[in-house]
Amino acid sequence: MWYRGRYLHNGAVTSLEEMFDAARLDDGFVPTGFLAPGQKTGAVKGHEFGLRLAPAEKGELLAFLRSL
Repeated sequence: MWYRGRYLHNGAVTSLEEMFDAARLDDGFVPTGFLAPGQKTGAVKGHEFGLRLAPAEKGELLAFLRSL
């Protein structure tokens, strides 16, 4: 699934690392995926699973998802 790119219902994030980056919840976040016309920044809310994992746990989760 890692090679599929664009994640979430609107394609707002393009990598698994970005999907599990807690910074994406901030209003000043610059997503690498879809943004509405004229918009330069914006929080990517929702789907908060994995955002509070320890770095080692996040690495394990990313390794697992890359194996699918």
